[in-house]
Amino acid sequence: MKALPIPVLGALIITCWANAERALQASLRDSPDSDEEFITRLFQSKLSLEFDEVSTSGAVAQAFLSDLDRTFPHVEHTSLTAISNGLVATVSFHDRVTEAATGGDLGIVIVRPDVQEVYRGSDLNISDDYQRGILCQAKVFRRNSKWGPLTRKQKQMLPSRLKYFALLLYRYADQKGARRDLESFIWQLAGDATVEQLSQWLVSGQFPNPQNSQQILEALIHGTIGTDDKRLIEMDISPPLRPSLVIRIRWRDDGPGKNVHVQQRVSHLTKQQVHVRH
Repeated sequence: MKALPIPVLGALIITCWANAERALQASLRDSPDSDEEFITRLFQSKLSLEFDEVSTSGAVAQAFLSDLDRTFPHVEHTSLTAISNGLVATVSFHDRVTEAATGGDLGIVIVRPDVQEVYRGSDLNISDDYQRGILCQAKVFRRNSKWGPLTRKQKQMLPSRLKYFALLLYRYADQKGARRDLESFIWQLAGDATVEQLSQWLVSGQFPNPQNSQQILEALIHGTIGTDDKRLIEMDISPPLRPSLVIRIRWRDDGPGKNVHVQQRVSHLTKQQVHVRH
């Protein structure tokens, strides 16, 4: 069953990510020549601040409510509001322990509610842990003007994971200078490529289809890249002890429950007909 589409909430997540990238770039001017791990961790802290702001303002709940209204136009607005109330966005980052076990060094996972109709539309079933994720290998363009190669272990582990794998590329605009000006993130999906092709891309510096963060996040949110297979996410992308950036849309409290009886929206025409009969 296809998950609830979240175009409005997704757009909010993408905006927060873009703002965090800009904040990261500003901060790195005071931390020149930073490596992949430092950049990623600092980005997580910037993204967390962005999510704190939109959560406090109620923008997360309002965005999800808009998505509910689009999908369930026949359900009373008050019923949908009861579901979206209290939603916030958080981001967490797990420590580095198991890089060798998966071939990547970073998992990115979006965890958010899913809502589906049951009992002919009289009830909505609510799940709080729909997940979609992608496995990444972060690389920084080095001072010697080379991308770091894949390790032997990564080459062994990646072939079975390339369908949900991407290179995350960090590059400084002032490559020959102090390396204070980080460019916007660049992504290269593995897709149908082989590990040998990935290695060649890194050696040559030529990537066939580089994309920006907005393109990648839109595709991840809309389900056209990555995986929503929980087994793969738990085993490869975000196991308990691997580095992973987890964006979670959740309720501040216990939420509305797993199953909610909703009121059907009565049209203006139906109201007139009821009034005439009386």
